[in-house]
Amino acid sequence: MSRWMLSKLALREGDLDAAVEHLQAATELFPSPEAALFADYPVNASCPHHDHHPVKAAHIELGILLVAVDRPSEALQAFLQGGDWLDAAWVAERLLSTQELIEFVERWFPERQPTSLNGNHGAVHDLLDGQDLPASQVPASTRHLLARRLAREGRWPEALPYFPLEVSWDASRVAEGLRRGEDPSLSEDERGTAKWEAAFRMKRSGWELLATEMEPDFRVLRGWYQGADTRGLRLGEPDEEAASWLTEDEVLAQRVLHPSAAERSRLEAHGPPNEHRYHFVWTAHDLAWEAVNLMADDNPALEQALCTGGAWQRNRDPASAQRFLDQLQTRRPESALARGRFEPLTEEGLCAVVSPPERAGGCASGPRSAGWLALLLAGLGVVLRRHAAAA
Repeated sequence: MSRWMLSKLALREGDLDAAVEHLQAATELFPSPEAALFADYPVNASCPHHDHHPVKAAHIELGILLVAVDRPSEALQAFLQGGDWLDAAWVAERLLSTQELIEFVERWFPERQPTSLNGNHGAVHDLLDGQDLPASQVPASTRHLLARRLAREGRWPEALPYFPLEVSWDASRVAEGLRRGEDPSLSEDERGTAKWEAAFRMKRSGWELLATEMEPDFRVLRGWYQGADTRGLRLGEPDEEAASWLTEDEVLAQRVLHPSAAERSRLEAHGPPNEHRYHFVWTAHDLAWEAVNLMADDNPALEQALCTGGAWQRNRDPASAQRFLDQLQTRRPESALARGRFEPLTEEGLCAVVSPPERAGGCASGPRSAGWLALLLAGLGVVLRRHAAAA
């Protein structure tokens, strides 16, 4: 405990290196509840870290200091030892280089894991229930985070061994589609079809294949809502809502433990291909556009690729979506999808042609029927005549 207090005194004096040295010594002196590197502590993750088990709190504070002195690999280890998955994930995605993260995973978690989802697709951590990520899930979740980062960089062959088994098939199909899409021995149509298949699977399974754990996608929150932009907070560029969440202690901490030049450089260098929430939809959409421009006009999959690829962005980026629909009108003007008789997206994630109006007893039952329209007008005339007579 005395070394912990010395660390705080050194921090007050602005001596970060001494603060780190004392706190590292303190964490080594604390008794560990088990021999494993990352232990479970019976605490609630929604509470401030100073309310945690002392060992946990000390490791979290150490992680914060290690970030401030630009030692991100050690910071990642400290956050994981403290059970702080959110900060660990942010360091892994935003501060470590990809190679540094590979080396960390290969050192601590070299074995392939069967799952990182614990039977619950869409989240490995549920902040809404205030639960920590179980220690048993740390290896698989860290490997899965690395897999998604490699995939975001287009390094699919390297990413495949790090994906958990239950999503490895989808990942391998995307990797194969991308490989075939760039194979010069294939025709343009074959390459376009391969890219379309990869884009469709990428969009449909993007949450498990490409999503960021923290900003901008916030997979850690199941995508239910958007958390604070930690990168913006660290760089002094928070949005108004995120800034309003900061406590007085956090504002003070930002002043004392402000980002170094090295941290700023890392934050600018590392991140997803774009900062849109659900950024993988943009990635799949752009890949689909490459695909349709390679596919032949008589390719059976072209209509679906044009309609579905455009529908993905119809609400987020209407101009980009419209280029797909314009091609659909130009290249397949006689198709039902081109004539607009379709649902934008079905549960399967594809455009679906709306069935033509059914006919019963020789009378059309659909609103496009001239007979139906005549019957409606005749009925309206009867109503008007009765109204005039009553007046």
